[in-house]
Amino acid sequence: MKAEINLINVEDGDAILLMLTDTNRKSLIIIDGGFKKYYPKLKRRLQEVLPKFNNTIDLLVCTHYDNDHIGGVENILDDYHASVKEIWIHKIDHSMKKTAAFFEEKLSFFQDKTAGISSPENIDNLKNIAAIERYQDLLRVVDKIKSYGLEDRITEAKHGDLFKKFPEFTVVGPSADFYNQNLAALKEEAILEDVKKDLESKIIDRNLLSEMIAEVLPQKVLNQNPCALLEKSSIRNGVSATNMVSIVTMLKIGTKKFLLTGDSGIESFEKHTEDWK
Repeated sequence: MKAEINLINVEDGDAILLMLTDTNRKSLIIIDGGFKKYYPKLKRRLQEVLPKFNNTIDLLVCTHYDNDHIGGVENILDDYHASVKEIWIHKIDHSMKKTAAFFEEKLSFFQDKTAGISSPENIDNLKNIAAIERYQDLLRVVDKIKSYGLEDRITEAKHGDLFKKFPEFTVVGPSADFYNQNLAALKEEAILEDVKKDLESKIIDRNLLSEMIAEVLPQKVLNQNPCALLEKSSIRNGVSATNMVSIVTMLKIGTKKFLLTGDSGIESFEKHTEDWK
């Protein structure tokens, strides 16, 4: 088997094309779509490679509900829904219809809280409005899976699942138990707060941050064992449930293994390290 992996530059998120070929089989797999604003870059590459794969997207993997990963998926569905044969995505409820209803309820509640804000007077209001806009993108992705009649092509990918056409492409995580353990937190944060955290991180003064790293980090490293600086728990360090339940996949090519992690955290991997040793 031969594989070509294209990583499209979409800023912080992911938009990945896996092109797998063998003597009697070939498949195009898309993992996430990046921010919507970068979709033209992804589409240009798709237009180049799709004819080589009979204009078929055998698998579309949506690792988790963050705009920098799933935003461009809406465009993929608009342009290529007839070409998509299978979708790996999680459901917040047992159907996409109920998942959409859940998102709509949360969005309505949040919009009520920000009603009447026409010109943001502070950073919090700015984040609220921007978060609502991005949250609506997520809701449209779920709605389009329904409206294009693709729900019967969904697999709620969990640890141990594999891509039937190329079993060398497998799901490492999350396990069903790990996903269910995080489901309450996932519903509580309802993606929206995670979006706000992401926006908050982008408001940081980059110049100030660079100065702090240049002055503080070298001294910190010199004074400690570097291993002591490694994160021990993603949950304790604020990684959201949305990220923690990212669909993690692995591609095996001979003796080589490629791990594609979404935004998962340390706890997402702890029970499955044997899979890639």
